[in-house]
Amino acid sequence: MQQKSKIALLAVFANICALSAQNDTISLGEVTVIGNKEKFQIGSKVEKIDSAKLEKNSGCSLAEALTKYVPIYVKQDADGLSSIRFRGTSANHTAVLYDGINLNSLTLGQTNLSHVPMFLFDNVAVQYGGASSFYGTDAIGGSISVGNDIAWNKGLHAKVQQDFGSFGHCFTGLKFNFSNKIIDYKLATYHSHTKNNFPFYNDISAIRDTTKNARNEKFGILQEANFNLKSVVLFAKIWYEHDARETQPDMYTNYYGDCRDYISDKYLRTVIGAKFYRVQHKLSANVGYVKNYELYNHNHDEKIETNTILANFEYQNNRLLKGELLANVNFLHIVPNMYAYDENLKENRCEISVAYKNDIFRWLDVSACLHESFVSHYKSQFSPSIGTLFRVVSREKIDWNITANVSRNYKIPTFNDRFWQPGGNPNLKNETSMNYEVGSKISYKSKIYTFQLNMNVYLLKMNNLIQWAPTDYDAYFWTPQNVESAKNKGLEFGLLNCWKWRDFSVELTANYAYCNAQNKNTNCQLIYTPKHLANALFAFNYKLWRADICATYTGERISETNKILDDYFLTDITIGRKIRFGRNAIDLSASVNNVFGVSYQNQENYAMPERNFRIGAKWKF
Repeated sequence: MQQKSKIALLAVFANICALSAQNDTISLGEVTVIGNKEKFQIGSKVEKIDSAKLEKNSGCSLAEALTKYVPIYVKQDADGLSSIRFRGTSANHTAVLYDGINLNSLTLGQTNLSHVPMFLFDNVAVQYGGASSFYGTDAIGGSISVGNDIAWNKGLHAKVQQDFGSFGHCFTGLKFNFSNKIIDYKLATYHSHTKNNFPFYNDISAIRDTTKNARNEKFGILQEANFNLKSVVLFAKIWYEHDARETQPDMYTNYYGDCRDYISDKYLRTVIGAKFYRVQHKLSANVGYVKNYELYNHNHDEKIETNTILANFEYQNNRLLKGELLANVNFLHIVPNMYAYDENLKENRCEISVAYKNDIFRWLDVSACLHESFVSHYKSQFSPSIGTLFRVVSREKIDWNITANVSRNYKIPTFNDRFWQPGGNPNLKNETSMNYEVGSKISYKSKIYTFQLNMNVYLLKMNNLIQWAPTDYDAYFWTPQNVESAKNKGLEFGLLNCWKWRDFSVELTANYAYCNAQNKNTNCQLIYTPKHLANALFAFNYKLWRADICATYTGERISETNKILDDYFLTDITIGRKIRFGRNAIDLSASVNNVFGVSYQNQENYAMPERNFRIGAKWKF
């Protein structure tokens, strides 16, 4: 970005802050205290996994929920390591956020989705395509946000959950919510462990084998407190997670070798802040601390640790020039403690963004966002975006919208890419992309029937992609370089049908995604990127009974060794019933996963469970 543009950004933000001192205070009851970036992302495809689906999968991880309900490929082994592949991009091209905090590892650049439990959260939003102008680094392929809603005057609620399943699976969870006019408090904690000693067909030895060294154990606790002081809301949040797992061996090692590798991960995320409201002005400020800690094989001499202090300031004006404005300043101070880095390594990052949204006509909405990222001793990055929404039909029961979005996005190279010794390359360029997208959504809603049909077409051009490779002078010495570029294009299709009549309801959803992701250097499909991906859900409810049938299809993929992995089709069935005791209820469920016992590989030469079972009980009071 040119110097004049940078100065203009800073000047706009300074003027906005000055406006916040004007006008009188208002009652908090007139405003909504939730994340507000989504309304400015006009033209982007954003899907929410509704609370009913999350409740059904409260004992699962984010990886399992995404696989069931959205057309996104999740590369994983048997519940140990899960990474997402958004529209053909790699795992470190997706921003995973909790309350605005990017959960991606600063050393590896990605989030293990198996370490994000659905039990702790009540909403998940999935944003497709580039969104660096709103979320900063990593959001090239897409972004995922998890969190909890604030609910005043709901009284006391609690839930106890207990699940048991095949291969030594056990999940225990406790959730406690209390709110009145002043306080909204949430406490959720869980513990889960799985032996993962499942049988499978070993392609290497051509016999029936049993998985070894794949046990995992997880523990997490989340507390959120909000205090309503009329025009001010104070909040404090803390999330601690400890996940330990044995590293599942590949089929060859499982049969011939003796793998005893073990990884322990600990995460601490804390944030405190306040939100102020004055008529059309909203100002939010918070500070936080994030610590990631990993230990491999109990070797304390090779620990991987990063410490981050963060501060965020956000201003919103709902009535500026007949539109809405959102300005944000985000600051990070990062201190890694890593055996393979230089001592005293530190890094500061500052991100400034300004977004504006205007309903120009009754039939046309437009939004634009400017984002600048500054990194100490590194290159700044400018990432603008613009989006439009055109209302073709807008009636009481029928809506038809056409959307379009263009954005420039970036990813800062990871600490390992730049500072690992030996091999790190501090001269790497940021990975960049241009995202073009057009979408259409038709919806119809009556008292008993809801219908939605949406389709999105996209083009994603990526440059300066980083690849570790051996040097010309030493085949054993690897270093990263900006050597690759890719062109991803595809189509996404979604369908929803829902009938509700008295005590009876039926829901049928289907999603399909086609992705042609070509490496420009080789003209080959990018690794672990299926061209075809689909899922479908049939949900039936009658009074206190429910039944779900979930089917997922994953097309052929190319592995790191250029082997073509077979496509596979999986089916899961769940039956449940509620038993009421006054205002209390017990929800019983029984599931059969991979009903037809399909033997498949999500990752080359790593076994996955065949048919398995799970039963659960939730007591709500």
